[in-house]
Amino acid sequence: MKSRLVVVVIAVIIMGGASTAYVAWSTIQHTSNSVTTSHSLAFGWTIIRTNLTVYYNTACVVIESSYLSCPTMDTASHSPFLRNVDLILYQGNHYYDVNFTYYSNGQPVTRTIWFTNSTVFCMSPMRSGYGTCPTRPAQQSVLVPSRSSTGATSPSLGLSLVLRLASDRVNSGSLVVTVVVHNSLGRVNNVSSANGWRVSTSSLRGAYQTTMVGYAVYRGTYGENNFTAGTPLALMEPGSSFRCTPCSPPGYYSFQPNGDNATMSPGSMFGYNGSPTMLINFTESISGFWTGPTQFDAFPAGTYTVVAFDQWGQTVAMQFTVQSTGNQ
Repeated sequence: MKSRLVVVVIAVIIMGGASTAYVAWSTIQHTSNSVTTSHSLAFGWTIIRTNLTVYYNTACVVIESSYLSCPTMDTASHSPFLRNVDLILYQGNHYYDVNFTYYSNGQPVTRTIWFTNSTVFCMSPMRSGYGTCPTRPAQQSVLVPSRSSTGATSPSLGLSLVLRLASDRVNSGSLVVTVVVHNSLGRVNNVSSANGWRVSTSSLRGAYQTTMVGYAVYRGTYGENNFTAGTPLALMEPGSSFRCTPCSPPGYYSFQPNGDNATMSPGSMFGYNGSPTMLINFTESISGFWTGPTQFDAFPAGTYTVVAFDQWGQTVAMQFTVQSTGNQ
């Protein structure tokens, strides 16, 4: 079956003061040039029409189901709208069908969504509150970590760097990565700031969130002592950037006893959230890497290594494998 690449665009017009700003989100889907009943009838649904465009409140049904704010309706530009939507018939009822992709921290999240003019009927991969659509990708992958967690502790600092990996049960084919800096002492621990990164922070995900921890993914099997022999995969969308340096560099961090909550020294102000106190603990889901300015690829089958770092020079590594399950 031939496939073509089509783009769904949500156009947003934001009015503010004397200027008008234009923002657009693009979503990518693959649809067939011709309808084949062997695929659709196997699941009890048929495609009635293709290449439809839905507008206004109907488009907002999809946008808001993905935790995005729907823009104010603008009749001049017919915004918001979704293009390349299919109309399908399933169990005697008609639904719209679209593969909706949005970006979270430079990583695309894609779901097949069946919807009506007012509600979402189903969503695949399933998310809490919605049923699973009777559809499937041509090929599925499972990301399996070698173990659930690993860590290292510096007795001189009283800090532990912890890396946790888990298969994402919500987003199929994704991996949940958690990186934590934890005070291993049962008392307040004042630790001087440092710049002991073993790699450039520009190649790390997560560093922009705390300026204290980050991680990279390498194809192949590596450890804490030989990861530099590999090349980190591009986990951030090309051209994206974050302002991640504190407004006033701290002299030290004050960690709470046996915790991952830290406060910067007096006079410091953190530019990311405007507060000198933060959790040195972040979690996110990844599904692949960028191979070009507009090309994002899911992790192909194989073994990969996640390496976590902190500004004090601590490093931990753990593997995960990508297993292709083929057609289901």
